[in-house]
This record gives sequence, C-alpha cells and structure tokens, in this order.
Amino acid sequence: AKALVVNAGNANAHTGKDGLKIIDKYVKALTKKINCKYNEVLVSSTGVIGEKFNPNLIINQFFIYCINLL
Repeated sequence: AKALVVNAGNANAHTGKDGLKIIDKYVKALTKKINCKYNEVLVSSTGVIGEKFNPNLIINQFFIYCINLL
C-alpha cells in the first residue's frame, strides 16, 4: 500500500451502498492527489455505526496533510 486513510469518530458501517460511495469518493480523490492506484490505498474507520458522513471532511484534509509529501 502507498496510503492509509484512518478515520476515527464515524465507522461508516451499516450505511449500505451510500457508505461504499463515500469511501470511493475520498479514495479516488487521494489517488489523484498522490498519484497512486486505487488498490494501493487502505481504509480504516472506527466510531459511530450506522451514520453517514460527508467525505469532503476527509478530502479537505488531504490538501492540508499531503502538501509536504509531494
């Protein structure tokens, strides 16, 4: 893996297809940011179960934390 996205506070579990779309959105954003393949990103989340969250909360952090990696 080239990247690991860890989210605490919202597990994004039991959210069905919408939960998968949320993960897909922020993983695709990260792959563009760090120029890697989709399957090179690992995702881990813990926290509240059954609640969806805004993927932009994670995506916006990529621009803050990844800027020094490039």
